[in-house]
Amino acid sequence: MFTFITGAASSKKSEYGEALAGACGCSKKIYLATMENKDYNLSRIEKHRKMRQNKGFETIECPVDIIKASALIKKDSVVLLEDLPNLLANELFGEGALKSGDAPLVIERIIKGILELEKSSKQLILITGELLSSGSNYDQSTLNYLKNLGLINRILAKKADCFIEIFAGRPFFVCKKEK
Repeated sequence: MFTFITGAASSKKSEYGEALAGACGCSKKIYLATMENKDYNLSRIEKHRKMRQNKGFETIECPVDIIKASALIKKDSVVLLEDLPNLLANELFGEGALKSGDAPLVIERIIKGILELEKSSKQLILITGELLSSGSNYDQSTLNYLKNLGLINRILAKKADCFIEIFAGRPFFVCKKEK
């Protein structure tokens, strides 16, 4: 089962994803953390750690190359991947990032990695964001990043079994019919 959760910043999508992971009944809960552990991220990282505290998650730090994480996942696990915008930013702009013209390779690698996570787990919950709706006065590299995120979101939303948009703290569902 692949669940795609999106929403604006501070929409409570992380809390919803954690609750969904807790309710799925899987024997193992894995939190794939994509935020790089840098000084400027420490307060956000600490906020998310406190949110997960005492909820039984095993945290795996995976800021890049998400496909490697699929080898660590057991089939009876629920995987909460938090979040796609960070993963893409790390892949495009972080240490060891590919050249800027290699965005199609980055996109392909991210999609392949997420689909591998889906195969290797009982349930995959992907948290992403609606960053394009927050403005348009950006430099070209930021616009390219936002367009690439939008492309990945569209591709993965089509592949998901369930699409959830969190708006004003409330979930809105679109689920595929059972096969």
